[in-house]
Amino acid sequence: MGARRKATTQITRLAHRAGGTAAANRMVP
Repeated sequence: MGARRKATTQITRLAHRAGGTAAANRMVP
């Protein structure tokens, strides 16, 4: 679970860095 959370955080970070909120929301579910 911890690893999965870390991966999700990395994805969100990348999305924010790219300025893609839609991409982050898509990865939430």
